[in-house]
Amino acid sequence: MTAPPDLALVDCAELLEDVRRADGGAARLDALAEDGLLMREGDGRVSRWQSAGAPLQAALLSLAEAGALSTAEAGAAAGACQAPGSGWLAWGAYKKALSTTLNGYSTSVAQDREALGTAPALGSAAGATAAAGQEQAPSRALALPPRARLACEFRLSQKVLLNQALAANEAAGSAGIREAAARLRLQVQGARVYEAALAEEGAIVTGSGLVLVHEVEGTGASPSTTDEVTVHYEGETADGVVFDSSYERGKPMSFAVTGVIGGWTEGLQLMKVGGKARLTIPSHLGYGDKGSPPKIPPKATLTFTVELLGIKDALY
Repeated sequence: MTAPPDLALVDCAELLEDVRRADGGAARLDALAEDGLLMREGDGRVSRWQSAGAPLQAALLSLAEAGALSTAEAGAAAGACQAPGSGWLAWGAYKKALSTTLNGYSTSVAQDREALGTAPALGSAAGATAAAGQEQAPSRALALPPRARLACEFRLSQKVLLNQALAANEAAGSAGIREAAARLRLQVQGARVYEAALAEEGAIVTGSGLVLVHEVEGTGASPSTTDEVTVHYEGETADGVVFDSSYERGKPMSFAVTGVIGGWTEGLQLMKVGGKARLTIPSHLGYGDKGSPPKIPPKATLTFTVELLGIKDALY
């Protein structure tokens, strides 16, 4: 199992309170939580603690575009002399939230490392002593009770991650906020497209998560993994943009059943010649976490309309 990524937590209490005071702000926060862009507490409330990164950035941009993020909330943190557009407001609010969280700690990174007895880098006097195998003074960390040590390790890791997030935010600027938000919005749209496909009458859902709906039932044979097929098809991203179409080219395509993405390989074997089906393919059966730039973004849910025109001789 792949370990979960490190999580930098941001204290958004002040920011959330500011949004709730705006007209319809509470409802907007709930909607963003429903979309998975804001985390909730166990009792369902939107949490004051949010994860640094693209989901929070996308949520802030959405709030800024809706007029629920005030200039005062973001202005001082943005530190830029430009018109307070939505991207600029979201960027400033994100930066302020990260900085406020960092400034809220009562200890510095150096103090935490000292308390933990973190070994100094080689090249320092103490590091050279360690490298030479000489005995060092007992670490102060030995005196820390387990619970206090764990809390100190957590604080230190949070500060490191938050500083990294701040540096990335500075490098990307408001344009980075918009780019992150666009990716996340498409993933939210993909989840909605997938849920809609699951609810369709006659939908076939495989164990891997592929959703297939027959628009025209074929009467011929079904292909196997050793076959080559000829098809007409059209593919769309979750926002309805067509990224590939044999119809537009005016010529069907032929390929091996196993020579395409997993969702196609599985879906074709559920069709018969003469049939037409719609495949809704989650990202793990498509182009995965990396996507296929520039047309297919990371973690994209894709929809294909496929006509199975024929099966060629088996490939041996």
